[in-house]
Amino acid sequence: MNFKPFTVASLILALIAIAMGWYWPWGILLLKWIWDSFSSGETYFVEKLNREENAVLFWVINLMWLIFAIAAFAYEFRPDLFPA
Repeated sequence: MNFKPFTVASLILALIAIAMGWYWPWGILLLKWIWDSFSSGETYFVEKLNREENAVLFWVINLMWLIFAIAAFAYEFRPDLFPA
């Protein structure tokens, strides 16, 4: 078995984020997914999508993740931007 300390640490942080009601870790996770998508040319959303074969979906998903990441940071650090 190949131990993945970064993945284990991320899972623990995700559990802590859920328990504490933090949003910023999800923003970081989304930014990492975007980085990985751009680096590899593939993204995963229900199924694997390739930048060359599924260009529109690839860009829509990554744009959606970017919007969600910005919203996560904004909600965490500028909650006044969001009405109650």
